[in-house]
Amino acid sequence: MTLKRYHYILIIGSLIILLSIINHIAVLHREAVSKEQQTQVIKKNAQKKAVPVKEVKYSFREIYEVKTKKKMVALTFDDGPDNRYTPQILDILKANQVKATFFLVGRQIDKDPNVVRRIHSEGHEIGNHTVNHPNLNKMEVPEISAEIENNNAKIKELTGYTPVLFRSPYGNASEQVKDVLTQHHLMLVNWSVDTRDWKMTSPSMIIDNLKSEVRPGSIVLQHSFGGKKVHNTIQALPEEIKWLKEQGYTMVTVSELIEQEDK
Repeated sequence: MTLKRYHYILIIGSLIILLSIINHIAVLHREAVSKEQQTQVIKKNAQKKAVPVKEVKYSFREIYEVKTKKKMVALTFDDGPDNRYTPQILDILKANQVKATFFLVGRQIDKDPNVVRRIHSEGHEIGNHTVNHPNLNKMEVPEISAEIENNNAKIKELTGYTPVLFRSPYGNASEQVKDVLTQHHLMLVNWSVDTRDWKMTSPSMIIDNLKSEVRPGSIVLQHSFGGKKVHNTIQALPEEIKWLKEQGYTMVTVSELIEQEDK
């Protein structure tokens, strides 16, 4: 082999190696870009699925309303979900860009889990209203704890969110019940405005009850299931929202209302 031919082969070999290196670098770059694009897509999808409900932690406390000078109120709905009335309430709230708090019952959650997912995905707050809606004052501590823990577990399984707010069935909460709630770091949420929609009240009476009792910091009791005349709540709700807005009120979740408490 002549020296000239040897140099020629060496140059060709070097070029082949160089081209191989360049190609390998290009492949690595494409893979890196692809991974970055995938990461961005995942982030965007996560943002789309994100729920604007801020998770908070509370120590035990019992509230009926929140002391605030701001014209804010919290609409709350008990005893759901169901697949008839609760979706109609959600439609009305969505159309009016209003957020509310739903105190859900476990046995209803089992029947309509997709409604629970919708409540959460649309930015509403979910509170615990026990599994079976019993009178907790007539139960022993282990039974009370089971009602609370099992319902929180059902809600968390569907939403990833563990409720920190609790409403006792019938508004009954003895000192024993409050002790159990303290152990579970739950806030007991009652109400200051009872629309009496559970009492076979007409839509106009529901609205009048709200108008006569509401004030800044009010927590309003209504139902999304359980009563014989829940359809009256559906009929009254748009007018309630309209009137509250006309009076300068903003409707928020219970936790959002608590954040506005006067210090």
